[in-house]
Amino acid sequence: EIYNSNLDLIEVSMEEEKRREKMLIEQIISKKTWHSQILRTSESEKRSLFSWMQAVKRIGKGTGKMVSEYRKIAQNEMEKCKETIPVWIMPLNRVIENVTISENLFDVIIFDESSQSDIFSICALMRAKKAVIVGDDKQISPESIGIDQGLIQSLISKHLKNIPQREWFDLQTSLYETALRVFPNRLILKEHFRCLPEIIGFGNNEFYSNEIKQLRYPKSYEEFYPTIVPIRVSEGYREQHKAINIPEAEFLVNKLVECCKDKRYLGMTMGAISLLGEQQS
Repeated sequence: EIYNSNLDLIEVSMEEEKRREKMLIEQIISKKTWHSQILRTSESEKRSLFSWMQAVKRIGKGTGKMVSEYRKIAQNEMEKCKETIPVWIMPLNRVIENVTISENLFDVIIFDESSQSDIFSICALMRAKKAVIVGDDKQISPESIGIDQGLIQSLISKHLKNIPQREWFDLQTSLYETALRVFPNRLILKEHFRCLPEIIGFGNNEFYSNEIKQLRYPKSYEEFYPTIVPIRVSEGYREQHKAINIPEAEFLVNKLVECCKDKRYLGMTMGAISLLGEQQS
């Protein structure tokens, strides 16, 4: 028992050192890359970058009187300096806000989470020569809550007369579904490295025809069986006017304390998820 305990501690220590080494290497690469990038940036490009940053800061939540003016400034300065930074990462609203549609296109735009983005996302594709659209049709599609579908259909009939399959240009069709219909080349990403087999295994069996290659396997100290333990708190109840279940919360906290005292959880972090909402959290 003592021997196994020492082995576990050594393995945990080795993993921690590997993690620190990886982090330090990433920091060195990042700093050297940015240093090289700064040396290649001209003074006029630097001025445009700072001006763009100031404009974005002034835009803030987008509710001020001068927002439209600052948006114009941001777009103008972005056009002058966007080639200075090799990769820009931003949400769709920032793309529309900052990058004008011009002949100076990006080489490639990668649109992630496309299965949760509605038809307005198409405008992002107009800003690049090529597009990589990443998504999963097993995820939820966008929901046009509170939108009058009759109005949407009348707008489609009025403005998209010569567009093929125009009926799918509504707010319930995702960019991913549009891409499946329009673009010929598809590639399934089969390698999964985030979850342990016990977690991804369910989705793999139910939805992906067991085509997913599971690349992460538990270390010896990560092995817990059974992996999932359903527990019913029989005396639990939800408050009448609040989304709170005190007995369940107390049970969960006590269980976390119990786990913290268990040497098998040494050096691990824990997360608690409540489906009742923020009050229960």
